[in-house]
Amino acid sequence: MAHGKSNDIILTKQIFNHRKNLALFFINFATLFMLRRTILFLMNWHFYLGSLLISGLVLSGCSLFSDSSKPNVTGYRPQYISAADLYKIEIKPAETIQKPGKILLWGKYLFINDIGRGFHVVDNRNPEVPQNLRFVSVPASSELTIKDGFLFVNNADKLAVFDVSNLPEVSLVREVPNVFAQHRLPATPTAYPRLSQNGPTYFECPDSSKGTITGWIAVSMEKPKCSF
Repeated sequence: MAHGKSNDIILTKQIFNHRKNLALFFINFATLFMLRRTILFLMNWHFYLGSLLISGLVLSGCSLFSDSSKPNVTGYRPQYISAADLYKIEIKPAETIQKPGKILLWGKYLFINDIGRGFHVVDNRNPEVPQNLRFVSVPASSELTIKDGFLFVNNADKLAVFDVSNLPEVSLVREVPNVFAQHRLPATPTAYPRLSQNGPTYFECPDSSKGTITGWIAVSMEKPKCSF
């Protein structure tokens, strides 16, 4: 009987510990779930706040935080491209790579994205001395991928498809509109300059009548009307 009671006690303790561990698991799960919801809420809150600030800037056409005490400051001037030129794809002779992005290796060739400009075709048969063969201008491009001899490149909100099965020859075979909704104009990644880490960011107010902004250049400005 004593032995049977001992087994009952052990079994009871095991059940108790099992239930305790199970309860702790659900408590930890609930805590992590609430923490995740809190983090997502904070992320969304910052996103909506940023969206409201940008929306206010667009609607007002002036600065969010003006500082007239600084008549001459370093600010950013937008570089524009017309709607016609935005979707103008051209195959050109080799050019210097300005802002390298994603790189794809296809056989003995390289495709190097030049962010915002297009991509370069490079002969890599001699890796010690790669040869830049040509440049394909694809405005507002930032990504590229390849499959079955076709190169896919984003052109703002459009998708451009190139036949690269007979390199070094490259040919545009198809353009598909409205594929990348997140890049639909004027909501492009370059619509506004990047926030400064050392104080206000001054810039020339965007003017949609001049076209789409493709980038920003730092210049000396006199009493800029826009900043954040």
